[in-house]
Amino acid sequence: MSSAPASPPAPDPSFLERDRTMASQEPDTLSWRTRLCLHPKSSARFTLDGGGPTISRGTSGGRSLDPAPSWAGGWQDNLRFAWEWLRDPVGTAAVAPSGRALASLITREIDQTSGKVLELGPGTGIFTERLVSRGVDQSDLTLVEQNPGFVRLLKQRFPRATILEIDAAALGLIRQPRGDLFGAAVCGLGLRNMPVGHIEGIMRSAFSRMLPDAALYLFTYGRRCSVPAEVLERLGLAAEHFGIALLNLPPASVYRIVRVRNIQ
Repeated sequence: MSSAPASPPAPDPSFLERDRTMASQEPDTLSWRTRLCLHPKSSARFTLDGGGPTISRGTSGGRSLDPAPSWAGGWQDNLRFAWEWLRDPVGTAAVAPSGRALASLITREIDQTSGKVLELGPGTGIFTERLVSRGVDQSDLTLVEQNPGFVRLLKQRFPRATILEIDAAALGLIRQPRGDLFGAAVCGLGLRNMPVGHIEGIMRSAFSRMLPDAALYLFTYGRRCSVPAEVLERLGLAAEHFGIALLNLPPASVYRIVRVRNIQ
């Protein structure tokens, strides 16, 4: 007599369900929250216009469901990140993508009310996925990623986002529609591996494309903000410690950078 066939294994919990479980177990100081993603409002593309690159956007005829993706941060991404690090350790800056605890903390103050959102160095999209799950439309996202392998992956995972395959310091050279400024920014770049001049170029380019009261969030594994104090002073910026993602490996500190005075 043959035995009954084994039941199929239960599916892994979704990203949102995992996040809710973690939220119930973490201290309130990390302010874990979960939001449902909204429908996309428009399509976006990166084109060449005249003598230089420009960002253009087109509206869609209707609104379709744009569910929050749930692939970023899996073991495949860990392998992909390790491979990219072996190919270019300086450019990749990390041997593995950031964890979900850090993704939740660094995006904590960003949601669908933030408007357009800029992400520098999204990698495999762990922060991007969290932004979408918090309600940010893919069409409101601009992802700046220099690694061609990550760019291909991001185009598959976030087809409605604007993806720029450029150095983040060159963002200021991109022509945007007038008044099309970002309401928030997230930086996943390994700034500590960069020269001070390059860090200054990245911060200058980012804030030149941000609203006056917009904030940029970044993380570091060090004890100080990864943007040097002299760069903050020259650019009229201030950094405040925002929180620590203790469950990230290794634990990471998040800083919130804002404009305190205008510069030329």
